[in-house]
Amino acid sequence: MKKVEYFYPSDIPEQSKNLNKDKKYALMEQIQRRTIPQNNLIHLYFDIISEQYINLGHKKVTSDIVKELMKIKFWPKVTVNWIKILKSTSRYNKDTTREFIDSMISWAKITIDLELPDPEDRRLLEHYQDNYR
Repeated sequence: MKKVEYFYPSDIPEQSKNLNKDKKYALMEQIQRRTIPQNNLIHLYFDIISEQYINLGHKKVTSDIVKELMKIKFWPKVTVNWIKILKSTSRYNKDTTREFIDSMISWAKITIDLELPDPEDRRLLEHYQDNYR
């Protein structure tokens, strides 16, 4: 059985010099995963939404509960044998993550009368780094 070697499309020129007919090769999909600032923003939003729920009298709504609620509500699902499964949030790209962020912003405003901070505001990242690391 031939061993399979994996490489990204961007590595093709370099890898093509070393191809061996006795090996199998496979290309790995190269996607732009969500950014660290996007990840930080999502977790900051979970904290802010949790604080709003607590202020509204729901004392046991933690950031982790908010995270699961937002994933169930907005995160894309995969169907496997007629069962819908939430994909891991770490595997999503920048665009899908941006859609998730936009959905959270709209939902918070309509559902719990909460204006989440603008994602383009650089002070958010500073706030996250100062208070959540």
